Amino acid sequence: MNGRGQRKSLPEELRPGQRDFFTELRRVVDTAGLTTRELERRTSTVRIGTIAPVLYSKSQWGRWLNGQAVPPRQAVHRLAALLKAEGVAAALLLALYERTAVPAKRDRGAQDDQEEHGAAH
Repeated sequence: MNGRGQRKSLPEELRPGQRDFFTELRRVVDTAGLTTRELERRTSTVRIGTIAPVLYSKSQWGRWLNGQAVPPRQAVHRLAALLKAEGVAAALLLALYERTAVPAKRDRGAQDDQEEHGAAH
């Protein structure tokens, strides 16, 4: 069982780009047949030397799959690596994440670049 029957409909207030990301997130997780428990176990880490452990809980994955919160970049990249190992392409998921989850940073970075170049000339 992969938990698809437990999912809520995606929130109505999502912007189209966000909806695309969450729809793709669900699709790749379902294609890989991963449950939220498996996602928790396979994307979390234990303490390694001085590196602190990272825990992405079953409930966090549930919120992310239901479109209630945007996962952190590291969680999406860990999932992409897991999917690749399972033979599931995740390039679209990563592209949608970069376009929808962090647009403010990207837009601000472009603005900073323009201001920097403008001030230099």
